[in-house]
Amino acid sequence: MAKPNKKPREKPHSGTSPQWKEIDRRLREEQEFVRRLVACFPDVIVVLDTHRRYTFVSARVQDSLGYTPDEYVGTNLGERQHPEDRDRVLQFFNDLITGKSVVGTMEYRTRHKDGAWKTFRASASPLTDAEGKIIGVVSSARDVTESKRLEQQLLQSEKLAAIGQMVSGVAHELNNPLTAILGVSDLLRERASDDASRRQIELVQKQARKAVELVQGLLSFSRPSRPQNRRVRLEDVAKRAMELQQAALASRHITVELETAAELPEVEADPNHMVQVLVNLIANAEQAIASVRDHGRILIHMGKAEDKAEVLIDDDGPGIPADMRSKIFDPFVTTRRASGGSGMGLAISLVIVKEHGGTIEAQSSPQGGARLRILLPAVPSVADSPALARPISRRDGLNGCSILVVEDEEGIRDLVAEHLKGLGAAVEAVQTGEEAWSRLCSGACGLVLCDLNLGDMSGAELFARVRARTPAQYPKFLFMTGELLDRSQIAVIEQQGARVLQKPFQLSELASTVEEFIASPAPVPK
Repeated sequence: MAKPNKKPREKPHSGTSPQWKEIDRRLREEQEFVRRLVACFPDVIVVLDTHRRYTFVSARVQDSLGYTPDEYVGTNLGERQHPEDRDRVLQFFNDLITGKSVVGTMEYRTRHKDGAWKTFRASASPLTDAEGKIIGVVSSARDVTESKRLEQQLLQSEKLAAIGQMVSGVAHELNNPLTAILGVSDLLRERASDDASRRQIELVQKQARKAVELVQGLLSFSRPSRPQNRRVRLEDVAKRAMELQQAALASRHITVELETAAELPEVEADPNHMVQVLVNLIANAEQAIASVRDHGRILIHMGKAEDKAEVLIDDDGPGIPADMRSKIFDPFVTTRRASGGSGMGLAISLVIVKEHGGTIEAQSSPQGGARLRILLPAVPSVADSPALARPISRRDGLNGCSILVVEDEEGIRDLVAEHLKGLGAAVEAVQTGEEAWSRLCSGACGLVLCDLNLGDMSGAELFARVRARTPAQYPKFLFMTGELLDRSQIAVIEQQGARVLQKPFQLSELASTVEEFIASPAPVPK
């Protein structure tokens, strides 16, 4: 008898069945996707438990802070945060872990593995379990150090622009009295009957010239002018910078010594910019020394390194930490306390040196402190190269020259007119541009010595009116100005046949410039 067919019994599902294999494959793919998503996310992702311990840190932390995730996991929030930010960070965490805040954003500083402070912007929210209970905090944090630095630079630039407008507005008012002080002291020095009086007058002149340099330095810093390069002796630059820093150095009992090699090459540079560089570097060394003791020594050595001029500035201060040497030339970076400096001096010096085709770097000094080394392209030395301050020679006078002085400042107008009359010139002095125009319409004149910033009619407007009326031949114009004109502005004036004399000036400089200009060929209309 045939047995009935039995229905085969179904086997239970097993993990090795095709269906479960597909589920397992998809699960692994999703897990790998999440892993890669977290690893590739541009921000650092962290998870903290209710005790402020890091339980998860994404691999991005190594790019941002130099630590591996394993070095972070198990540590506590607040251990690496800046002391000034730590309380805010912990309060931020407490607000999230207690449910007081649902989501929050904050900025804080944390230490990189190399010791530097980095600024982070973090967004965080509570982490909950399946029942909605808060079991920790999840956060994403981004390194915003560079963007904050750029923000500070922008803010500083805006401040400098405001300072520039303010300084430019008062520069004319400052330079006029300084011109009078220098001019009158020139006359008094020539008439001084004894050495004691002459020394006192020279002291007045020295202090007035220092005030001039301060005003021009403010103008240069707030509104940088284009470099006006010429052959410069670095030894003269160093001496001038040392004079400017003399008072600050003396008050802190810091001596500065200058050593120069027998064959010190000259450089093609803007002397005022080079003085600014050395003043910044000397001030940096002075403040570094003052941070550790009440006395010290700075040594400036100048020589030649292959085909370049070399300047070494050594101090016996605390030195520069190795991890800061590559950063001290960044804007707003300083190793001193907040009151010690703005962090801009070395950054400005670097820009100026690079503009001159040179390099500057920080090293360790043999004295145990810091060494700053500058290399600049050298030019062949010639015996008749101009010094930093070219001596002005008096010529044969201005006999027979007709000069019209146009100046709204009475003291300067009378001083200039009296001095030029003493040199033999026929001088007439007026206060306004309209008076000058009326005088020029009634008779010829050889030279117009005119302030560029007259109240009613500017010197430039007077010049344009004169040129339009007598295009074939017009008197020479020598403009006086208390503003700091850049190379392009001066070039425009000179292309029209005029010249510029920067206020404040000494009478010897005025005489030399006037005599030289009158002796030059007549202006060619353009």
